[in-house]
Amino acid sequence: MPRMTTTVPAPGYGPALWNAVKSFALLRESIVGMIGAGLVLFWVILALGAPLFSPCDPNATLQPFAKPGTPVPIAGACWTDTFVLGADNIGRDVLSRIVWGARTVLTWAPVAAVSAYLVGIVLGLAAGYYRGWIDDVLSGISNIILAFPVLVLYILIIAAIGASPLNIVFAVTFATGLPPPDPDWGGMINETRQMSLAFPHMTVMPCIAISSLILGFNLLADGLREISLRD
Repeated sequence: MPRMTTTVPAPGYGPALWNAVKSFALLRESIVGMIGAGLVLFWVILALGAPLFSPCDPNATLQPFAKPGTPVPIAGACWTDTFVLGADNIGRDVLSRIVWGARTVLTWAPVAAVSAYLVGIVLGLAAGYYRGWIDDVLSGISNIILAFPVLVLYILIIAAIGASPLNIVFAVTFATGLPPPDPDWGGMINETRQMSLAFPHMTVMPCIAISSLILGFNLLADGLREISLRD
């Protein structure tokens, strides 16, 4: 008579990790989770294939304030004949910058967020453990950082240490933004928000990109939580 075997989680895997694995495997049972996963996957694929999906050089100056559907003035500058989503105030193709911005957001934002959390955890533990003057000093530094406008703080950090990928992570950890002209959705909105009434495409498109990605992550998280609570 054959022995009955039962599949169990691998040794060393905690209940939380095991539940997460099961949730991902059962994600197809949640419509909300599937929609969220689809949105996130869309931006991940777009980020990975940025050189293929981007019709123009994201930093090339072509035609300032071009509206969607405007013909590209320089032959061969893009593999599309028109600016699909228009061009910004400097003349850079909005679609191309959104595509490359997806890579920027999905690469550096998680690194910066994790770095910020780690720094906060370490400093918080140190302040709570040692107390006294160490707590006072760390709290004072935190208050000073929070008192600075983000853009000013970022400029000061980059001016002091220079602009490089590693320095960008360091600066974003403390000030949260990427430097122009690198495509970044938040930067695109900040650069064009004062002209959004006259040329809404420059601001609305990156806003839609940010909103859809955040919505995707939220729906994905809701779907995973819904599945993990079943049983």
